[in-house]
Amino acid sequence: MPRYEKTGRDKVQFFEYVLDGARVHTVQGSRRLADTEWSMKDSDVRTYGFGGDADKARAWIETKLAALAKQKLVLVSDAAPFLDDKHAAERAAEERRTRLRAELAAQLAAGETIHWVGKVGGSIGHFMEVALDGTSLVSRQGKVGEPATSTMRAFASRDEAIAAAAQTFVHVSDYYGPP
Repeated sequence: MPRYEKTGRDKVQFFEYVLDGARVHTVQGSRRLADTEWSMKDSDVRTYGFGGDADKARAWIETKLAALAKQKLVLVSDAAPFLDDKHAAERAAEERRTRLRAELAAQLAAGETIHWVGKVGGSIGHFMEVALDGTSLVSRQGKVGEPATSTMRAFASRDEAIAAAAQTFVHVSDYYGPP
């Protein structure tokens, strides 16, 4: 979808919109005329849902684009480079999570214990271990050099336990790095 820009006395503003089925992703930013880099905050990137209604999403974006045209913004590209880069990164991260879930599930199904040690501030800080015991997960976690906390969670089936453990490790790896 399009990228619009408007040049003022001392800055250039941009707006990008991407229609994604029943969702619309938007981003806006600016730069001073003397600068070469765009300024954009994460809070400037927004996604709007329309209850699964693609027609409402399309109507909303058409209204927004008409308002930009009235404000004398110029269509400079049919591409949306900021949003396209953001979505490519999100797709790559989700593919990594999917692969990691599958690898971890296979390890647990084979009876292996999964170990994870995370670095915090450049040194080893936290650890986590998970093993399968029937339909229960047995886990130990804590800070290296301190007593660990052990827990056992029961699940209705072995597959549910494996899926929960894999998801937990994916969540931990998002924050601290892969196991």
